[in-house]
Amino acid sequence: MRINWIFFVIVVTVIISCVNNSMEESLFKEEDFEVNDFRLFIDENPDQGQILGNIDASTKEGQLTFTLDSQSPGGAIEVDENSGAITIADASLFVFADNPEITASVTVKNGTNEKNVEISIFINDPGVPNFTIWTGSKLTFLKQDGADAGEATNQDRITDNVWITRGNGGGQIFNIKEESEANKASSPKGTEWARGTTENIANLNFVPFRDAIAPKNVVGENLVLHLITDDVYLDVTFLSWTQDKRGGFSYERSTEN
Repeated sequence: MRINWIFFVIVVTVIISCVNNSMEESLFKEEDFEVNDFRLFIDENPDQGQILGNIDASTKEGQLTFTLDSQSPGGAIEVDENSGAITIADASLFVFADNPEITASVTVKNGTNEKNVEISIFINDPGVPNFTIWTGSKLTFLKQDGADAGEATNQDRITDNVWITRGNGGGQIFNIKEESEANKASSPKGTEWARGTTENIANLNFVPFRDAIAPKNVVGENLVLHLITDDVYLDVTFLSWTQDKRGGFSYERSTEN
């Protein structure tokens, strides 16, 4: 009886070990297999056969395959089974008035494991200007009274093209990346301004800074800044504006999404 009991224990141990190994292997493969949904904005009337991109999927072992399960409208796209490349199959369907959004569902497999990917392709409205509005979190910029405008810490480097600061000899803000001092008629160079907010951007009239508002009255006013070269719009609210030729000012502005 003692020999049979020992044999039973050995058999059970082997079985449990095999089950655990199988479960660990399955779990490892599942964790090591990642996919992300695909989202894209595109102008209408694209080229037939144009590649829109690849489904974002990865695995550290095994081979991925991609199966297009459904799409709306039907026949709009094709998905390569091996690479996950998304190609326009019928360009005539990519018209905003008919199909403002094209959707599809794809199954991505890695052996016996599989995950679903949702594809969303948004057609840009041709009646709406194609520009960018920054609606990210608010940033507060401050230039202290008497601070050196030539130092980077005293410049709001919004993009590579626009660095806003103010001199200590009086006057308005200017773009030190493009100009050495303020010009009443045009500074900050490369920008234009309007009173209001980006929520009402279609109805705003953009002009040079001083034409939009007198600097001494700027505190507390909602303004929209247009970075012309970058074609970016952002909301700006001035918090302070120092008089008496000390060059201080501060504002709060929106950042990139």
